[in-house]
Amino acid sequence: MKFNAFVRPLAAAIVAGALAMPPAAFAAPADTLQVTDYGTSGAWTLRRATTADGEVQLCDAFMLTGSERGLRFEYNRDSSLFAFSAFASAAQERAIEVEIWWDNNRAESTLVSMSLETDATGYEWRTYRTPNSEPDGLTDLFSNASTVNFAYMVQGEGEHIESFALKGTNAVVKKTIACVLDAPSATATAAAPTSSGPYVIHGTCKLVVDGRTYIDIKANCPIWMANDGTGGFWINTDRENYLGDYFAELAPAGDGTASGNWNGERNATHAQSFLGEDFRQKKGGCWANARATICAAR
Repeated sequence: MKFNAFVRPLAAAIVAGALAMPPAAFAAPADTLQVTDYGTSGAWTLRRATTADGEVQLCDAFMLTGSERGLRFEYNRDSSLFAFSAFASAAQERAIEVEIWWDNNRAESTLVSMSLETDATGYEWRTYRTPNSEPDGLTDLFSNASTVNFAYMVQGEGEHIESFALKGTNAVVKKTIACVLDAPSATATAAAPTSSGPYVIHGTCKLVVDGRTYIDIKANCPIWMANDGTGGFWINTDRENYLGDYFAELAPAGDGTASGNWNGERNATHAQSFLGEDFRQKKGGCWANARATICAAR
């Protein structure tokens, strides 16, 4: 096991007494993956985990901001996760409820169950994991928002809140996804594409423009996924063989906002009608601005 990717960013802080790592941080992992770092992106360290024959199983990135405090993003061919480490976040081995909100908008918070997972080096993180086979609003926000906030209960302390700046996470997410998708693999599945090219899933989609609902499909709606780390998608079209009466495009800008377009008229074949560039992520896989709402979910 190579721990250099994890040790080097911590060494100076440990010597200075700034970090008191728990014993699990350097425990031998249960599997035989070899973990190495392959670069940095701003304050983030980029790592890949490979089998003995060099096949990439997962890639991740982590950023430490203080004593036992940091963020992590991981991508493998089946799932993605973001995670945090903070005061008493690993005090309970079971999953705990964590309230998450983005920037300063606690009114739009989401309550999720976050498990305690161990990374390939043995360090424990409070984790939100989601399958890659469907769009996920929280993962998109991790890539595009400016700040993430976590609120959870600490025994004897009450509610504890941790906030992290997300500067540079859009680039980090793209690099981590590319680390896996651009690597050769003999085990890739249809649910997780083998390249960084787009793919299509089927789920629920909705389009509301100027108060009128144009698309509201509860199941089997074709959703074209850009699969490039941006979170971009099209609804009600596979962009090859099927084009719905109405369809729309959502393109995150990487700063917490997104632009939207739709075809504007029934059976028009191009998304030439601009809906704005101030869309913000809402609940249920939806993005909205004052004029329109575009939703996509499994």
